[in-house]
Amino acid sequence: MHTASILKVCHQGFLESHDDESPKLLPSSYPRFWETYLPCSLKRWCQETGNFDCTQEAKIYEVLEVKHGPLWRYKTGRRRGEPNVICSKIELSKNALSYFQYVRAPNNTTTPEHHRYSPIAPYGNDDDADRQVALVELYDVSQGAYRCSNGGTCVAPDTCRCAR
Repeated sequence: MHTASILKVCHQGFLESHDDESPKLLPSSYPRFWETYLPCSLKRWCQETGNFDCTQEAKIYEVLEVKHGPLWRYKTGRRRGEPNVICSKIELSKNALSYFQYVRAPNNTTTPEHHRYSPIAPYGNDDDADRQVALVELYDVSQGAYRCSNGGTCVAPDTCRCAR
């Protein structure tokens, strides 16, 4: 059974982090933590955007060091570690929509604002751009199940079934 078909997000509810009870409710193959890139200065980004995931008090975010060296270079592009680096740069396709800040070409400055989704043309009207360079941090984010505020069950995206 595919996990995505089981775990739904109901925005009128809350995240219940993995604990002793959740393995009974979730597939055993479902990870307790998930590595993902998130915006740099996550706390500030959350304050400025009011993103739903940021309001989930049970969600735990732990900053990770980007893996590097011969075993990881194929995936991360990092030959050596970057000590004391808060933000890393990753390349995204020129059409990608994300919530990251971008490094602008050609003067290597960053877009100043935080936003939920990137502007359609982060570099302006420059048709020569073949990619976007985004500033990110790698996090290990706790996973769990979304519960409905009324004690019901999240049965489909944004659809709660009332508790009996």
